[in-house]
Amino acid sequence: MSNVDDTKDTKDEKTTDDNPVLGFPKKFMKLLPDGFESTINSYSNEDIKKSLVEYERSTSEVEKDRDNDIKLTAAKDLVKDLAGGYRDCLKALQAKIKYLIFVLDDRGAA
Repeated sequence: MSNVDDTKDTKDEKTTDDNPVLGFPKKFMKLLPDGFESTINSYSNEDIKKSLVEYERSTSEVEKDRDNDIKLTAAKDLVKDLAGGYRDCLKALQAKIKYLIFVLDDRGAA
């Protein structure tokens, strides 16, 4: 029995029988609210461009709010501090592994 999960979406899988929007990634399609695609498909190109500007503006506002969130920033800093020792240790171990492989390659033993 294989440990591979065959039910996972692949990068190239873009449509299914229940997703008739050809070429649009399924992972994004499932994030859209019900009826969004039919609403947008009824828009003129000008309306779509206006919506793009509106959604980009909203995205910028949310990102700004996220970046100014004091509690979130403090939590991120705490995670950085707590993970620092592990990160440094892993980097040192990776450097050792890379050097061992380098030496074996240099000796022609790899």
